[in-house]
Amino acid sequence: DEELMEKYFGGEDITVMECLNGIHEGIIHGDIVPVFCGAATKLWGVWTLLDKITESFPRHTAKGNEVLTTGDEMEINPDGEPAIFVFKTVADPFVGKMNFFKVMNGTVKRDLTLTNRTTGDNEKLAHIYTVRGKKQTEVEELVCGDIGMTAKLSGTNTGDTLTWNNDFAYAGIDFPVPFLAQAMIPCTAADESKISQAISRMTEEDLTIRCENDAETKEFVVYGMGDMHLAVLASRLKSRFGVNVRFDKPRIP
Repeated sequence: DEELMEKYFGGEDITVMECLNGIHEGIIHGDIVPVFCGAATKLWGVWTLLDKITESFPRHTAKGNEVLTTGDEMEINPDGEPAIFVFKTVADPFVGKMNFFKVMNGTVKRDLTLTNRTTGDNEKLAHIYTVRGKKQTEVEELVCGDIGMTAKLSGTNTGDTLTWNNDFAYAGIDFPVPFLAQAMIPCTAADESKISQAISRMTEEDLTIRCENDAETKEFVVYGMGDMHLAVLASRLKSRFGVNVRFDKPRIP
């Protein structure tokens, strides 16, 4: 900060608020990357971390604009029309599809109906929750910058923008392309009957998984980021949907 530098070299005192504001601006523009030391198991440094987050970390509105799919920028307006961006989808066998979203503009209230700008369908946010670990707390409204969750939206997936009236979409997330291919083989006939629906739900949740039926080898081939990634996929298929699978090298046609 030029003004703080002039004060420093001029021998003037720099106030605490000027320091905090300088750090705040530096973090917003990426010039400062704060590093904190501590131990969560002993609660060392936790309060310092929380204090610095409230003092210095950027507000959602601090950067001023959000980038759209067209490459244009739109001003963030906490008092404007509501708009949300879905950044994560979780397939839960009991609750159904859970969409995690960030309120990008305005205020979102329970029972609000928004339009999905990817599909053009209307979606009603019958219930909205804040999530802390496994605990879900239902709330009446979420304001600009808040992160929330809603369930059972029929046609909404990761990367979708939902708005009130304005027809625009926020720039999506660039996911890496999966290159490790493995043949997925169900362990029993019962697993084979359930695998199609289960893997469909998992590919909605994780966009770095890709699946295809190889017409020549008659194998179901799954693409992932690595061995560990596919191992986690197999574990989730078993724990959530009761589907047991194993992996093998895919045959070359």
